[in-house]
Amino acid sequence: MNKTIRSLRAYPMEELNKIKTELKEKGIKIYDFGTGDPKEPTDPKIRKALIDALPEVSQYPSVSGRRSLREEISKWFKKRFGIGLDPDSEIIPSNGSKEAIFHFPLVFIDTDVPDKKRVIFGT
Repeated sequence: MNKTIRSLRAYPMEELNKIKTELKEKGIKIYDFGTGDPKEPTDPKIRKALIDALPEVSQYPSVSGRRSLREEISKWFKKRFGIGLDPDSEIIPSNGSKEAIFHFPLVFIDTDVPDKKRVIFGT
């Protein structure tokens, strides 16, 4: 098995959910500032628009996401924050913040870099 996969620990949100469940079972009141899952129902107009936009045959999306979506995200950032983003090289849609936050460090983690803490002296 890949050494990176073997080194992965449990997903932090699942660990927190286990702790939360244990505390609730002990009768401790929990103030959950967790993942932010919606608690209100989705507006019927939004649900209808989503259903109407669903194609008869759905296929896997491109790894980089739909270009039209990336372009709209770029326009929104320009309008909202005055920041110009290249939709082809600076925007990567994800299936949610947890997925993006999990994958972001993998851009910078290089498992082939030796451990800098260990100093080896020649004999």
